[in-house]
Amino acid sequence: MIDLESIESYLQQNLISFDSNVLKDIVDAKKIYIKNEDETNANYFWYLEKVYIIKELYVHAYHELVEAKYESAWNHLDQTDILIGDVCENFDLYVSDLFGLLKIRNQIHDLQKLFPYVFFLSRESVIIKERCSICGKENGLRNHCNHIPGKLYMGKMCAMIVEKMDLKAFALVRDPFDKYTMLKPEDKEYNYFMLEHLLINWKDPYDFFNVATHKEKKTEFHSIGRNELCPCGSDKKYKKCCLGTNNELYDHHEIIFSHPIKPIKKITGNTWK
Repeated sequence: MIDLESIESYLQQNLISFDSNVLKDIVDAKKIYIKNEDETNANYFWYLEKVYIIKELYVHAYHELVEAKYESAWNHLDQTDILIGDVCENFDLYVSDLFGLLKIRNQIHDLQKLFPYVFFLSRESVIIKERCSICGKENGLRNHCNHIPGKLYMGKMCAMIVEKMDLKAFALVRDPFDKYTMLKPEDKEYNYFMLEHLLINWKDPYDFFNVATHKEKKTEFHSIGRNELCPCGSDKKYKKCCLGTNNELYDHHEIIFSHPIKPIKKITGNTWK
């Protein structure tokens, strides 16, 4: 017998350790509903399965941050964010966020502000052949099935499986959907000083905080006269170069907890060490 109430009660907790037997019960129940062609319950247990995986991934990423495994933590946080997006495509969490997924998503977005990654590669390609993961039909401009990518059908999410594509180029972008492809120059080392200072006070993955961001003037622009050479190195006068532009500003991130924390002095740093 499927004990839905116990499963929901378990997943509502701020889980730190995870019982794989609960995940097994969810997956087994989903299979039963799929076999019985009960789409409503099959889809709901897909949701419960994703809740378990999301919380487990999020906590895993937290521990990676503690262990200074920053790149791996970034990738797992991004994976978690994508999974929450998949859930939002099929369940309105703004009406009922029973398991606190939106809190986790908001925390991931604030955490991402503290990473030094700025530029990413984005693939530019032409899809030549793709097939629907639900019905197996090959899709084209004039021959397309009725299944919608990202939507659930009998406990399975539709995706288009690309079987052949023509890779054209890679574009340099700031905010791609897939954030795994951060640039990693061989002669540069990223500076994770903001995360290091966060972890002085962040001792629990569910101790949620906010990151408030505002613009401040860079130190090198503080005492420059209008007619002096611009600190950016352009050989132009300051008044004809960076004065009054975003070039003389930087993003200042303020980490705000809902409880008293150890005081942290204001620090500045660069993307690279």
